[in-house]
Amino acid sequence: MQRQNSVGSIASTFAAVAAAALRQGTMHNFFWVYDLPIEIFAILMIAVFVGFYWAGLIFLRPILRQFVKNTRGANDIVGYVLSCFCVFYGLLLGLIAVTAYQNVAEAGANVTREASATFW
Repeated sequence: MQRQNSVGSIASTFAAVAAAALRQGTMHNFFWVYDLPIEIFAILMIAVFVGFYWAGLIFLRPILRQFVKNTRGANDIVGYVLSCFCVFYGLLLGLIAVTAYQNVAEAGANVTREASATFW
């Protein structure tokens, strides 16, 4: 029962934020996303990406299967695509790690500067 109330409150919160964004005319700016609680935003992102994946799986798989069905070396093609994906994923992960480290270093510098400013 509590789970249903939780889902209902999430849906009502999302609907309220979206309705307010429509009234203000800022729906196309995506600034309304910042008004969503993190739980609702996470559920929304999961639903969008999983829905996009399912739509691609359902609609594109039969079309792509016809192209690959009689192709020799189809496994090689899959290997190349997978290796390209892994390279891009590795680059993205590395850039995210560098950005996180820079943010931590900057926060540490800000704390040090603030502490020295309040000490003197």
